[in-house]
Amino acid sequence: TSTGLCRRTTADLQRAVVAEQKATTVARFVEGMLTDLNPAIAPGSHAKILQGILDATVERVATELTTQPEIEAEMWSLIGNAYYDLGDFAKSAKMHGEALRVRRAIFGEDHRLVAASLNDLGNALTRQGDYREGLTLKRQALAIRRSRLGNEHAEVARTLTSLAETLTYQRELAEAEALQRQALGMQRKLLAEGHPDTFASLNSL
Repeated sequence: TSTGLCRRTTADLQRAVVAEQKATTVARFVEGMLTDLNPAIAPGSHAKILQGILDATVERVATELTTQPEIEAEMWSLIGNAYYDLGDFAKSAKMHGEALRVRRAIFGEDHRLVAASLNDLGNALTRQGDYREGLTLKRQALAIRRSRLGNEHAEVARTLTSLAETLTYQRELAEAEALQRQALGMQRKLLAEGHPDTFASLNSL
């Protein structure tokens, strides 16, 4: 019956929300551990320690979390961000590619976490000099975020800033500035005064 279908659909949605919350909780705990060894705040030998931790964690995620895909994807994303902070953009791209693969398998193409992985992978590829593919992935992320969140949202503004960065590398300065100003206007409207995203946009102009 339609009532039964509605109940099953609601239950499926509730399970999906719980699974995502669980993944976020576990991953944030690990993120806190990694932050303690972030090279930006722990220079020198600590960066080598972090590299070793990340390399070992990659092996564990690949073997121990395949039956928990939500947590697996979040871990790939966190590790990708950590490699990015270390300046290892090749490994960062690989990790974000894994996160994207798993998230697409879980959520399909049109989901905010898929958009996040597209944008993160685009950032890593941009820093490797693959501007064309980086731009393509970021435009895909922007389309998803606009579809899911509307044209005015903090995540949309963040993606516009990311796009502007890649366009700047390509020396497409007029389009980059236009997107950055669009992002800044959105951030001034939506975010608290002094928000880091707004500050970053101002610095980019």
